[in-house]
Amino acid sequence: MRVTLGRPLRVSKPVRGIVTRRKSSRGFHARSSPSRRFSAYGSNSLHPSVRGCRAPRGTARRSIGGVVTAPRPAPETRPLLVFDGDCAFCTTWVNRLREVLPRFPEAVPYQWIDHEQLGLDDDDVTHYAWFVSADRQFGGHLAFSALLRAQRGPWWRFAGWILATPPFSWVAALGYRFIARYRHRLPGGTPACALPPSARG
Repeated sequence: MRVTLGRPLRVSKPVRGIVTRRKSSRGFHARSSPSRRFSAYGSNSLHPSVRGCRAPRGTARRSIGGVVTAPRPAPETRPLLVFDGDCAFCTTWVNRLREVLPRFPEAVPYQWIDHEQLGLDDDDVTHYAWFVSADRQFGGHLAFSALLRAQRGPWWRFAGWILATPPFSWVAALGYRFIARYRHRLPGGTPACALPPSARG
């Protein structure tokens, strides 16, 4: 299946379900979402009509907590980077990374898409940026790790694996949470970048 720039990738078969992982007071548990159809855009620009990317019958999701494996991965679409478009700090760094990295996915603010079709709820997109591929979802520092590991250069990929490997991943997770919480005070940030009180935890 080929992806043409500027045209949506149509999926002929509906998705039966998405396996996601959520955090509760007792730990992480799995949840399946209803069947939905997805499409993806091949352009690297921020397209206001982007509806997300296709997921297979079982989608493995990786967040700060861990991984749920996909029974039938189907990497048929280009990855998607989901971020907070209302945050000037986030938008600035997305644009900078696009200029630096040789390979950059479709980048779209979560406000422009129905992120629930990607298996992400409001809490997910408020707290973390997300790297969504056809079979996995990576949040927070692991989204940056996945972005680096998607590059062709060995040094980029090595840096990405380091960020996903303990004990470096522990430091990266803490660093990401610190930046996310105080991004409105960092260079390029504005008051609109601040997390709502309920999301600061």
